[in-house]
Amino acid sequence: MHTAHKILEIRRARVLASLLLAACAPRHGLVTTTALAAPFVATSPNDVTAPPRNECWLTGRFDGTALLRERDHQLELVMPTGWVAVTRHNDKQWDELRLVVQVHRHPFSNVNWPELTSSVPVILAPTVDSAGPQLTTWQSNDTLRLLVPLKAGLDPHWLVFRLSYRTLSHGGKPDECDGSLGTDTLRFR
Repeated sequence: MHTAHKILEIRRARVLASLLLAACAPRHGLVTTTALAAPFVATSPNDVTAPPRNECWLTGRFDGTALLRERDHQLELVMPTGWVAVTRHNDKQWDELRLVVQVHRHPFSNVNWPELTSSVPVILAPTVDSAGPQLTTWQSNDTLRLLVPLKAGLDPHWLVFRLSYRTLSHGGKPDECDGSLGTDTLRFR
């Protein structure tokens, strides 16, 4: 009887240990992370009237939402609409419109403040040449999403969109036109 009682106690101990391990095991499943959101509009300080064709002129607008993912140390930019217009080069065999979004601690201005962080360069394509106003344009066909590494907290931040338009003429001559768009203060809610 004594041996049967010990076997029963060992089985109870194993069952109890199994229950404790099951109760203390980490839970795996869908983990939701909350993100603070800040709507933004990035615009150019340029006038809406284009200058003469031989001058560099760039304007544009991006509307979107910045999602602050503090856990991942990222700022996700979701932009359902955006467009860019730049003075057109007629004699070109190749062109490229490049975008880099920078995060700053200062508002967009003529002062060249250093950025906190920036996105990887993204090529906006395709560009379209317009005959009437002599512009090369780009317009988003789909939502543009960018991830920007960001370790900062809820300090005031501004976005600066750096655009660079480069061309190569049929004669092999390179040309470029750069411009920037800026946002108001990002207000995360």
